[in-house]
Amino acid sequence: MTQLLSPKQIERSRAIRHAEVAKFLRKMLESATSKEKVDVGAELMRLTNNSICRMAMSTSCSENGEEAEKIRELVKESYELAAKVCFGDVLGPLKRLGSGFYGKQLMGVTMGMKREQRAEREGWDREDKDLMDILLKAYQDDKAEDLFIGGTATTAEAMQWAVAELINHPDMFNKLRVEIKSVVGSRLVEESDVGNLPYLQAVIKETLRLHPPVPLSTRERAAKLVK
Repeated sequence: MTQLLSPKQIERSRAIRHAEVAKFLRKMLESATSKEKVDVGAELMRLTNNSICRMAMSTSCSENGEEAEKIRELVKESYELAAKVCFGDVLGPLKRLGSGFYGKQLMGVTMGMKREQRAEREGWDREDKDLMDILLKAYQDDKAEDLFIGGTATTAEAMQWAVAELINHPDMFNKLRVEIKSVVGSRLVEESDVGNLPYLQAVIKETLRLHPPVPLSTRERAAKLVK
């Protein structure tokens, strides 16, 4: 698991994240210029889908036709099933249903994704491994599945809440804009700039505090925390 989010792997995929953000902003600008309505939530979901899919499987989930649509549906189905499993864990009497019936469905979906990727990459021996190559080596680790399944929807939801809160608090929005303009200027904000943007960091932390992507914890986890 340590290879999945190693500094080398994160740095190698920085260009992918930058390209997807730039594409997202171009889409927003074009829509604003032509005065078209935009579903920001859907666009943010597309942004996270494409970023994670490109980092994980070298595939853009909104531009490769049937294969990309299949990947997006698999991720969506896996996330929905995982939510049902977690719901069963929260409500003690339903735990057997969650970990049993839905757990088996979730395992079937994720194993299908792994088999397809393993078949495509069989025999590959290259230094430039993408995230799914490393993931296949670590497939026995449950945390690997959590990373792939949970990363897409939770990231998009957090960004949607951040945008909503900033719109509802224009004074804070203006303060954030002033900070970004004074530190970054007119160029696109880079990941390396975040350390010099304390107010942006505060906005992110407050968003996650008010709207945690996974607000429910299991009964066992809560009991351990209380003890």
